[in-house]
Amino acid sequence: CRDHIYIGKNLVKEKRLAVTTKDADIKGNKLCEPIFNIYQVTLDVSGKLSDLAEKNQLKKYWLIRTWDADDKEMDITVKFINGYVPLCTEEDGDDDRLINGKKSEKSLLELIDFEPGAPKTFLHLAKTALNPKDDGRFSGIEALGVFKADIDNLGYIFAEGIKHQSLSRLATLSRQINNFFSVYLPYVIANDKRFRDIYTVFAGGDDLFLIGPWNRIVDLAVFINNKFSNYVCENQEITLSAGITVHKPTDPVPHLRDASEDALEASKTQGDGSKKNSITLFGETVTWKDFYELRMIEKTLDDWLEKGFINPAMLFRLALISRMAKLENIFTLKDEGIYRDDWQCLKWRSMLRYTLVRNVGCGMKTEERQKAIQEVEKVAEWITRFRGAMIIPIWCVIYNRR
Repeated sequence: CRDHIYIGKNLVKEKRLAVTTKDADIKGNKLCEPIFNIYQVTLDVSGKLSDLAEKNQLKKYWLIRTWDADDKEMDITVKFINGYVPLCTEEDGDDDRLINGKKSEKSLLELIDFEPGAPKTFLHLAKTALNPKDDGRFSGIEALGVFKADIDNLGYIFAEGIKHQSLSRLATLSRQINNFFSVYLPYVIANDKRFRDIYTVFAGGDDLFLIGPWNRIVDLAVFINNKFSNYVCENQEITLSAGITVHKPTDPVPHLRDASEDALEASKTQGDGSKKNSITLFGETVTWKDFYELRMIEKTLDDWLEKGFINPAMLFRLALISRMAKLENIFTLKDEGIYRDDWQCLKWRSMLRYTLVRNVGCGMKTEERQKAIQEVEKVAEWITRFRGAMIIPIWCVIYNRR
C-alpha cells in the first residue's frame, strides 16, 4: 500500500522516473518491495545515475513531465506517463474565491489549509468556477464539469483510412492520434491560464477524461474540437464526440464517470445512431456546428442582461418555453399515444410573445423599449430552430451569473 501511495503521489509532482535493479544504491526514496523482486523504481531521482549506468544497474530513465522542463532535462528520454494535474501554489492563499460563501469548518480548512505542491481538491476546482465582479464579489455556481470524448469510427479509420496499408503506416497513424491527447493536450492545459485548473484524469489513445471548473470545461471543449479539427487537416471523416456533465464537488467519482459516459454515449447514438460528431451538455445533444452557434447566442443573452433588455427571471421562462418547443416536436412525430394534456406545449409561441411584450425593456422609454423588443424577438427564431437545445446557452448564462 505504501508503494502505491508513493507512486501515485509523486507521479504528479516529480519530473523524472528511474528503473534500476533491486540492488542499486539509490539515494532518494524508492519502493519498499521491488517489482517481481527484480526491479526498483524511484521518482525522487538524486545522485549520479551515470554510476548506476556504468554498473548496468540503471535500466530505464525517463522524463515524465515535459511542459515545464528545462533544456538539460530535455536530453532525457521522454515517456508520456502522467497527464497534467493542477497543484496548489502559495498564490492560491490569496485567492478570495476560496473563502467566498458559507462553508463548514471542515470544508474551509480543506480550502485554506493546504500544502503548496499538493494536488488541488475537487472543492478547490469548484471554487475556481466563480467569476469576479467589478465590486470585488463573485458570481456563478461552485460546480465541477466532467468532460469525456473520443474519436468517432476509429476502427473504420484504421481499416479503410489508409489506401496502401502497412504495419509502419498503421503504427504512425496510431502514434499521431495518441500524441494529440497525451502530448499536446496536457501541454496546453498546463500553459494556458484559462485551463490550468483542469485535471487530465486520462488523456491518451483516442479518448480523454477531464475534470475541472464547469465553465472552463465548456470553454476547453470548444478549444479541443477546433484544435483537433486543425490537427487532422479539417478531414470530415475524422471527428470527435463528447459529453459534458455538471456536478457538485462532493459527488462520488464513480457517479461523475458514469454520468459523463452516458452523455458521451448520447452524442454517439443520437437519433438513428448515425449522428456523431456531436456534443451533449445539460442533457441536450447537438452537432459541434450548432454548439458554436449556441455559444454565440449565450454571449448575446449575456449582453442583453447587461443592457437591461431582459432580466434573469425571463431566462427561466425561456428555458420553460424551449422545453415546450421540444415536446411539440416530439409529439408531432408520434402516430399514437398522444393525450389532450400533451398539446399544452403548443402554446409556447403565444407564451413567448406574451413574455416578450410583458418583460423586455421594463423601465425603458417607449421608443427604446420597442427597439429592445425587436432585438429580443430573435429568440423565437432560435427556439424554432434549436428547440430544447436552447437550454444550453440559457443555463450557461444563469449558472455564470447566479
